[in-house]
Amino acid sequence: MARRGAERTDFDSPWKEVLHRLFPQFLAFVAADVHQAIDWKQKVEFQPQELNKILPSSRSSKGIADLLARVHLLSGEGAWVYCHVEAQAFPKRNFAERMFRTHVRLFEKERRPIFSLALLL
Repeated sequence: MARRGAERTDFDSPWKEVLHRLFPQFLAFVAADVHQAIDWKQKVEFQPQELNKILPSSRSSKGIADLLARVHLLSGEGAWVYCHVEAQAFPKRNFAERMFRTHVRLFEKERRPIFSLALLL
């Protein structure tokens, strides 16, 4: 069966929806220590456009499952953590470098703790 170049399977959108709906459960499963530090009584604020501001080159990427969520910590200091979740279905060149650059640029912009997580499928 020939693969059509114009058609592309969208693996990212379903993951993004699952992560939005089950974010606390997801973090409890993959990063229990991070989950325990978060004040889940506070609203989670998803930042859908923040990656485009931080990494302009990500605009050209077809993947849309990059997810940033602002959460409040139990420390009571009003601190928050950005969580970067990347649903990656196929090997991509410079993936580790892109994760690192995103982490560093988020820290430079916000000067707050950042938890970066790659979900490799």
